[in-house]
Amino acid sequence: MTVLVTGAGGFVGCHLVEALARAFPSTPVVAADLAPPDAAAAAVYASFPGQVVSVAVDVADRSAVADLVGRTRPETIVHAAAITPTPEQERADPVRIMDVNYGGLANVLQPATTVPGLRRVVFLSSTGVFGPAAGQGPLDEEADPKPRILYGIAKRAGEDLLRRWSEVTGVSGASLRLGAIFGRHERPTPHRGRMSAVGRLLAAGAGGREVAVHGRAVLRDWLDGDDLGAGIARLVAAPKLGATLYHATGERLSFGEVVDAAERGGLRCRWVGDPAAANVSQLPQDNRPETPATRFAREFGPLCRRPVTEAVRDMAATAGVAA
Repeated sequence: MTVLVTGAGGFVGCHLVEALARAFPSTPVVAADLAPPDAAAAAVYASFPGQVVSVAVDVADRSAVADLVGRTRPETIVHAAAITPTPEQERADPVRIMDVNYGGLANVLQPATTVPGLRRVVFLSSTGVFGPAAGQGPLDEEADPKPRILYGIAKRAGEDLLRRWSEVTGVSGASLRLGAIFGRHERPTPHRGRMSAVGRLLAAGAGGREVAVHGRAVLRDWLDGDDLGAGIARLVAAPKLGATLYHATGERLSFGEVVDAAERGGLRCRWVGDPAAANVSQLPQDNRPETPATRFAREFGPLCRRPVTEAVRDMAATAGVAA
C-alpha cells in the first residue's frame, strides 16, 4: 500500500502526512507539492525517515501528474492541493486558480483510472461552497450550496466530478468539506494567501505584542489540524464508505470564545469597535452557516477529539506569545 498526498507541503497537508504516516507506519507516504518543502514541511517529513518521500509536482501539469501517479501506483490518494486565494489573487489570475483547484483534481483522476489496486480517492473540499450565510443552518450534506467565489465554485465542481468518477469507475471516493482549520503547522505559504484567524492572532501577538481584535460575535466552526488528520486517517482505513460527501467540521464557537482561549495561553488582546483599527478582525461576512459533521461522526467517530478552546490555549502558550 502507498498513500499519495498532493499539496503535502501546505499547512493542512503537513497535518495529513503526519497523521497518515503515524496511522500506517509500514506504508510509504508520497508527499507531493509544487514547491520544495520549507523548514516546517521538511521537519514533518524527517520525523518519518524512509517512510515519507517528498516529490515535486504541479497538479495543473497533466503529464507530470500522470507520470507521478503511474510511477507511485498508490492505493489511496488524498488530494489536498489547492490555492486559497485572496480577492486580489482571484481578480489577478482566475484561470490559474481554476486550473489548480478544479483542474488539479481532474488531472489526478485521469491516470488514477488505470492504476491497478487503487482503492480510494479523498478530495478536500470546503464549507466555503455555501458562502457567507449568517444565521442559516444547520445545513447537512444534502443541502444545495450556491458558491459565489472561485474557490467555492471549484470545490463544488470537484465534489460533483469525484462523485461521478466514482460511479463510473467503481473506485471509492469521498469529498470532505473542511471548515475553519487551524493548527501547529500553519504558516504563510505561496498558495495560502491568508492564514486562519487563529494563525493571524498568534502571529500578531508574537513577542508579547498586544493584538487589537474585532468581531467578537462572529460564528464559525473550528477544528484543530491534528484532529482533522486523525479523522482522515480513520476514513482512509475504513473498509467501506457510506457516502461520497462528508462535512469535516469541529466546534461552533464565536470569535470571542477563540480569543478568550488564546488569552488564557498568554496572548494580550484589546477589543476595538473599528475593524480598520484591528490587527485581526472577523466581519459579518465571515459568519458561516452551521454545517455539523454528524454523518462523519456516525461512521468514523467524532472529528473533534479535543476541545478547540484547549487547543487554542495550548498553541498560544507554546508559541511563546508572551514577552
